[in-house]
Amino acid sequence: MLTVKNLNAYYGKIHILQGVNLDVQNSDFIGLIGRNGVGKTTTLKSIMHLLSTVTGEISFEGKNLKKIEPHIIQSLGIGYVPQGRGIFPTLTVKENLEISLIDKNEKNIDEVLQRFPRLKERYKQMGGTLSGGELQILSLLRSVALNPKVLFYDEPSNNLDRRNLMRVSSIITSLLLKDITIIMVTHDDKFIQDLNYDYTNIILNQGKTINEM
Repeated sequence: MLTVKNLNAYYGKIHILQGVNLDVQNSDFIGLIGRNGVGKTTTLKSIMHLLSTVTGEISFEGKNLKKIEPHIIQSLGIGYVPQGRGIFPTLTVKENLEISLIDKNEKNIDEVLQRFPRLKERYKQMGGTLSGGELQILSLLRSVALNPKVLFYDEPSNNLDRRNLMRVSSIITSLLLKDITIIMVTHDDKFIQDLNYDYTNIILNQGKTINEM
């Protein structure tokens, strides 16, 4: 499904990724773990074609992602929830959901909002006025509305209180039960364990994939 071979990425002259390899199959649940600064987030950004200096092979369902622009990659069925969440503060909740949808499918948006009444109540509210937990959920739901085949999720448990953590866990579990492939960057292995779903941890160290658990 998703194949990454000998992936190298650079920030200026700094060599961040040094030969990362991934072989991801349909319905896999993968935790990409490791210390801060080893290249976990950079791996996701490289696959999404968000970095300019990248070498190696990246293919999704036989398509070379290095030749495809990020917004087109998303339309192929890869959802991405970045660590910064990427919410537009001056757009409403509804507009933030719509902006990622090519066909502005109202049914998809309504189905997503139905699951979270608090966001539905605020669908006319500006994104920048939401709480941190609500921003996290909105960012996740924006990807869910695309009906992705694969979801990249960067640090899902960061800065969430218990209630919102349970809400995020519920969304992730529902995606896994639909056999959606998830690659999750996290420093919190317990968060993955608590989902009670079969998973594989891939460890990054010094910009390389060194082990699977």
